[in-house]
Amino acid sequence: MERKLDSVKQKQSSMINNVLKISGGTLFGQLISIATLPIYTRIFGATIIGNWTLFTSVVIIVNTFSDLGLSNAIMVEETEDDTKKIIFNNNNFSFDI
Repeated sequence: MERKLDSVKQKQSSMINNVLKISGGTLFGQLISIATLPIYTRIFGATIIGNWTLFTSVVIIVNTFSDLGLSNAIMVEETEDDTKKIIFNNNNFSFDI
């Protein structure tokens, strides 16, 4: 019984470490973006930064729906050939949109 508890605690600890690594990397990237924004604004101007932000926002929204959920199907497929077909179709849908 004690071995099972140790195993569960170890898995939870490993999972928490993985979540912290991913979250920490994302946080670090956001901090770099915030820290460099005044530099870019001074170089390019507020209008260009605003247009770039608007363009990026629209692209992110369109990209969310562009693959039609096929990225989730890649992990479900059992054979490598089916997976390659899904990846090919997914790329075609994304590039067409």
